[in-house]
Amino acid sequence: RKDQVLDLQESVPFKPDSTELKNENESVKSLRKIIQYLKENPNSQILLVGTTSSAGEEKSLKKFSYKRAESIKKIFLSSGVKDNQIICVGAGYGSNLTIKDRDAENKLIERKAQRNRTVWLFTDATSNSAKKLIEAYK
Repeated sequence: RKDQVLDLQESVPFKPDSTELKNENESVKSLRKIIQYLKENPNSQILLVGTTSSAGEEKSLKKFSYKRAESIKKIFLSSGVKDNQIICVGAGYGSNLTIKDRDAENKLIERKAQRNRTVWLFTDATSNSAKKLIEAYK
């Protein structure tokens, strides 16, 4: 499905209190289908929204969560995906996010991001949900 939201916490985990991935090789394997799709569809864009815990000042949390999104972006770039296909934002504390997605029947659903310390991947950066997040956190 084109317009999809993925939580990368399990498949692309970070070291505690770090922007460094636990295992970059495993992360590349987890992202290979999306990498392949982007390489085959050079006009497609994704949005990476980094989040973190609530410990700290909002400005620092946004900067830290942006760096997490950038860490995942580096995987895409090193795998041959073009820079202009990936947009990164840092949202800070994760549970402040409201995410709109579509269910299996393509009905629009809205949910609060229940996880923090993760990066959310929007498979269509041109969707209304993604555009709103880009505007809110740029």
